Amino acid sequence: MEILKGLSKPELENFFLSIGEKKFRANQTIQGLYVDRYEKFDEFSIFSAGLKEKLKNVAEIPSLRLKEHLGSKDGTRKFIFEIEDGKDVETVWIESGDSSRNTICVSSQLGCTLSCAFCATGKLDFK
Repeated sequence: MEILKGLSKPELENFFLSIGEKKFRANQTIQGLYVDRYEKFDEFSIFSAGLKEKLKNVAEIPSLRLKEHLGSKDGTRKFIFEIEDGKDVETVWIESGDSSRNTICVSSQLGCTLSCAFCATGKLDFK
């Protein structure tokens, strides 16, 4: 399965050509994913029913679902997102005391090797 989110325009054009479609479908996909923010192929009203079914068999557009948002007294905010396979990833927003510099920690994988005390992701096995 090809993950369409994150592909460049030329990569999307090549993908559509590889499945027997015209490369202009890349522009339509970019519009749908990043402007209209579609999460499922069925939302692409510009695509025929046949193309939608074809895409469901060869590609995916996974997304995150906000599962939990927690805040603490010090201003730190934790966001837990569920990914398509049901596993969780975590993002933490850390505010500095004077708001001159804030930090965000985005888990880009399942588990982490840093084991920050405030982060549940660091307690998971790295995958």
